[in-house]
Amino acid sequence: MISRMMKINIGVGVVLSVFFLFLAFRKINFSEIVGLLPQINWSIVLLLIPLSLLLFVLRAIRWYFLMKSIKRITIRSLFSSIMIGFMINHTLPLRIGEFVRAYSLARKEKIKVAECLGTIVTERIFDLFTLLLILIPLLFIPAVSKMLGMASLYILAFSLLLFGAFISLYFFGSRLMEIQLVVKLIPEKIRYIVIDIITGLQSLKNPRDIFMLLLFSFLFWISAGYFYYLSLGILHISGLPIWSGFFLLLMISFGVALPSSPGYIGNYHYFAMIGLEFFGVSKEIALGFAILTHIMQTAFVVAVGLVCLFFEGFNISEIWNRSQVQTKSEGKESI
Repeated sequence: MISRMMKINIGVGVVLSVFFLFLAFRKINFSEIVGLLPQINWSIVLLLIPLSLLLFVLRAIRWYFLMKSIKRITIRSLFSSIMIGFMINHTLPLRIGEFVRAYSLARKEKIKVAECLGTIVTERIFDLFTLLLILIPLLFIPAVSKMLGMASLYILAFSLLLFGAFISLYFFGSRLMEIQLVVKLIPEKIRYIVIDIITGLQSLKNPRDIFMLLLFSFLFWISAGYFYYLSLGILHISGLPIWSGFFLLLMISFGVALPSSPGYIGNYHYFAMIGLEFFGVSKEIALGFAILTHIMQTAFVVAVGLVCLFFEGFNISEIWNRSQVQTKSEGKESI
């Protein structure tokens, strides 16, 4: 049974997806986009398949170091759960892929769903931390700072503030959440989210594991930026600086972080398009690039996810229904 809040979330996602699709497709010469099809560089498409696989393997290796304090799990098992989770996010609403990913791993490895979810929260913190570190050098590139204007200073200040917040939560988070004034001022739901973040951060006590997490976070996001730079060759877009791939990565990451319909439809297309327009690429070629790379990535994630789901030996509805029940019960136990 879908709750009223879930329906609202689905509605907001669909509305935003339709809105971004409208922005992307308005005043577009559709015949020019169709004319791009014979120009596709299939050798680049084939090259990007193993690189896509590498990106998810890097995610699995990083998750290994997050799960290590709970249980040592094989990279293969972690990779399978990640692919199932991403497949769900590309096909079903509400971004439930993270829950499904956690339940998939918990079911196989006989561990708590809540523990898996805690590592995923920590993983997202490292993602944000790494993306901000990639963003800061871009802000000093004249073309980027000129486009953003004063906003670049606000982004820089916000990034430094977040770094300070993460460090403070790591060292002082537990004591901070015990202060009565903080308990009174912060709503209960937000407080539990902050506590989850603190728990995830403070579970990292081994300096070597923290180093490895940072290392594989950088390897992943640098590889992802290079992935988008190589992807430009699909439509023979050339002459752009190598940092254009990272700029495109950041634009797309921001877009898909917003509520959307399954598969980030609309959000992905619009933000990829305006990312390329920044470099003077025509609107039609930029949108064609967005359409082709979205189809390619979705096809890869769904195909590999389905194979992993088949070998796991359970169905989607079982994972989602039971993950909801188990997550709620464990959440009550932990409060």
